[in-house]
Amino acid sequence: MQGNRVLPKADRHLAQAMDHHRAGRLADAEEAYRKSVALSPRHAEAQHLLGVACLQQGKYEDAVAAISRAIAIDRKDDYCSNLGNALLELGRVEEAEKSYRDAIALNPRSAEAHSNRGTALQQLGRTDEAAEAYLAAMRLRPELAEAPFNLGNILAARGRLEEAAEAYHASLRVRPVFPEALTNLGNVLRRQGRSDEAIAVFRTAIQQRPSLPDTHLNLGNALVECGRFAEAEASFRRTIEVKPDLPEAHSNLGQILMLTGRLDEAAAAVRRSLDIDPGFVDGHCNLSAILLLKGDFESGWHEYEWRWRKPGLPVPLRDFGRPQWQGEDISDKVILLHHEQALGDAIQFVRYALVVRPLAREVVLEVPSMLMALFSSLPGVRLVAYGDPLPPVDVQCALMSLPRVLGTRLGNVPAPVPYLSAEPDRVASWRDALPGAPFRVGIAWQGKPGTLIDHGRSFPLAALEPLSHIPGVQLVSLQKTHGLDQLDALPWKDKVHTLGPDFDTGGGAFLDTAAVMANLDLVVTSDTSIAHLAGALGRPTWVALKQVPDWRWMLDRADSPWYPTMRLFRQQQDGDWTPVFARMAAELALAAGGDRGCLLPPWGTVAAPEPRGVSSPGSGALAASLPPAAVPPAAQTAPQVLEVEGRYGRIRFLASDTVIGRCLAAYGEWSEGEMELCRAVLRPGDVVVEAGSNIGAHTSALAKAVGPDGTVHAFEPQRVLYELMADNVGRNAPGNVILHHAAVGAAPGTLVVPAVDYAGPLNFGGVAMGRSGDGDSVPVTTVDDLGLDRLRLLKADVEGMELEILLGASGTISRCRPLIYVENDRRDRSPELIGTIQRLGYRLWWHLPFLYNPANHLGNATNLFERVISINMLCVPAEKDCVVVGLREIQSPTDHWSD
Repeated sequence: MQGNRVLPKADRHLAQAMDHHRAGRLADAEEAYRKSVALSPRHAEAQHLLGVACLQQGKYEDAVAAISRAIAIDRKDDYCSNLGNALLELGRVEEAEKSYRDAIALNPRSAEAHSNRGTALQQLGRTDEAAEAYLAAMRLRPELAEAPFNLGNILAARGRLEEAAEAYHASLRVRPVFPEALTNLGNVLRRQGRSDEAIAVFRTAIQQRPSLPDTHLNLGNALVECGRFAEAEASFRRTIEVKPDLPEAHSNLGQILMLTGRLDEAAAAVRRSLDIDPGFVDGHCNLSAILLLKGDFESGWHEYEWRWRKPGLPVPLRDFGRPQWQGEDISDKVILLHHEQALGDAIQFVRYALVVRPLAREVVLEVPSMLMALFSSLPGVRLVAYGDPLPPVDVQCALMSLPRVLGTRLGNVPAPVPYLSAEPDRVASWRDALPGAPFRVGIAWQGKPGTLIDHGRSFPLAALEPLSHIPGVQLVSLQKTHGLDQLDALPWKDKVHTLGPDFDTGGGAFLDTAAVMANLDLVVTSDTSIAHLAGALGRPTWVALKQVPDWRWMLDRADSPWYPTMRLFRQQQDGDWTPVFARMAAELALAAGGDRGCLLPPWGTVAAPEPRGVSSPGSGALAASLPPAAVPPAAQTAPQVLEVEGRYGRIRFLASDTVIGRCLAAYGEWSEGEMELCRAVLRPGDVVVEAGSNIGAHTSALAKAVGPDGTVHAFEPQRVLYELMADNVGRNAPGNVILHHAAVGAAPGTLVVPAVDYAGPLNFGGVAMGRSGDGDSVPVTTVDDLGLDRLRLLKADVEGMELEILLGASGTISRCRPLIYVENDRRDRSPELIGTIQRLGYRLWWHLPFLYNPANHLGNATNLFERVISINMLCVPAEKDCVVVGLREIQSPTDHWSD
């Protein structure tokens, strides 16, 4: 045999092999090729075709061997190109790229070699060179569909979406039936926000090849983005039929079931995705959202940690070179609490800095630079802007990991509002700039558009029209950037006061917004950062929510454990806002024509408890209802004073106080349910009279609620308690408290404070005054003696002298018509007290907060007070036409709290 001249027998085998090959009988072709090359081993084309037959059967090693022998005999471009194909299948990408390069050197006009080399370069990560290779292939052979398809993939990965779409269109012009190109084009359209167009493209791809699971999956995702949930569910279920072991399909089905409120089904679907792939990140993240939405915080926070493994986080997981805090003792350590996610998340979870503060030697708080000024009101933490150098720290924890570390459950969410405050000078400046309407309502309607989270949560500004027609109501726009165009098209634009182009344009975010909110009676908003800011400031806030909202709002409740002054108004039908704002308008009409008491949220802690087994600190049943307290022995002659970092600052108290002191020591607060209600009805500049201030456990909170322009008159007749109150107020109040070492009664005179052993165990808040006997004489004054021209709240807790206080305040009550918050725990005196207040022209509601607050300041989960409550009445002038949500109204003088 000379050169490529085939021996007759080898020639017959080669001819048979080629016939088998053309007919698709690859195994027969291979056998015949092998017989041919056995007789003529140096026949290059026979060796090459043997390699091709092996390549087509997936016998890649055999293919490489045969084609390499062909190249050794006769180096041709198609031989080199097919060797590259076999090497690429074996994962020997660098060798494959060299083979394609050899083919191009032999034939620079080989479009297939350029295109295939592009594939190898793309796998090697050399995408610039790959793109050039694809472009070269397209110039040489425009009808080659693979080159523009692969170029489109590179461009899409780089975010050059318009160019990627054009590349896919070029591929489809050559090969109209190309479902992979259609699928990728649909994904580009989704990323461009053109989900409706993407849906049509995906449906065409499915018509071409119904068995592509990714196409069904992506169709479902596009349908979700368009709010077509029923169709999306069908697409995800079809994906599962096509490929049952695809975890994304089960997880996405779970997400759509969650969005339609079927949480148990949703959890089961997502857990199926995790059965398939226990490390599937999206599955864990979807499960966390479902669990948190259900209120299962214990499991939800654990799953929420998987968020760090998701790509594209606003703030990625960072290595600070320090261990993550897991709840261990850090009393001698500096802890870094670092920022993540969006501004609303930062505002919601920065509360945890105050929870961690008493536990660590120092708290360093990293926050977005634009929130530095707003967060500067947080006491006792060191702020560092995100991106700036950090000081030395010992441990670190992300803000949104703190609920897991600290064991936050539904019943103990730390909600000490306000935990942020507006700048006083800015508050005063905006007070003069706002319209002088009787009832000012801040409004915000639009979150950041174009994101999945915004789908359905924003409402059109026009939906607020029912609120604009309420007499006395002035709407004030708090909206920035997005959604402002809706104002221009509004027929009732004159009903919305705008704050000008300079509103919140300074160096810090939300500074003007916070100051304006301090001057508003109510904030009405969609689920945006405005809602979180208003809640953190403790402002009365109504949030309009879609039928199934973000996890933090949960389901089927009108209040939020995160924000005590917030009410939630929910859609009953997905997308239907009309009934939501009709309900708001009805309640706002009462509020605007009456009093802010109607804005009180329906807290569970103020609902009337079951009376059986419940007692009041002022009742004789108290001793039996409280477990023994650890107090100094009665023989101790000097009272022991303890100190705790409380909800409203460092507060000193008597160690032997079995009620207020014990509560402060265990929880860092006293009867917080009372303060939640009082704060909700107070606003900056108000005047408060507090009769029976004790050690000032509530006084500083009242002072902070009315701000530096307001005034609190605090009365306490017991000298030891008065001195502690003066100390506590001096530490924690903003200089607006007037202290009175006196009792408050029906007429001026004197009272006797009984001799009390302040070193022995006693409920010192339950000490009753007398007209005679042993003890200290103290002056008695009346509320009318203060000569007040305005009074917002009269708060009285004076152990049976409540009626006398009211009699001595009759002129002030007639003139100022304040809210009255009064203890009523003596059944024998209750009818006279109720009747007197009703004759003064008031409506009354029972307010019965438990002493134990699950969300207490120190996070103590032990209830030392079992079912002990404080028995009080909220009294509102009848002319205010007020509706108080969540409390039982008192109908007659004989109406008892336990009835």
